[in-house]
Amino acid sequence: MANYTHNYQKFSELYFILAIYDLSQSSNLRDLYHVWLNTYTLEEGRQRAEGRRQKGILV
Repeated sequence: MANYTHNYQKFSELYFILAIYDLSQSSNLRDLYHVWLNTYTLEEGRQRAEGRRQKGILV
């Protein structure tokens, strides 16, 4: 969980940096950020669910 929080914070920092540089007109960068974040979030959820299954906890 700590690794997830750390990486989520890094993604948030990236988005903040993009906002600082006012790249709102660059929808490609904004979309790329969201793809990265969604992919990581889905993978983290999949890994947690797999860990629960291995422990015999129904998901």
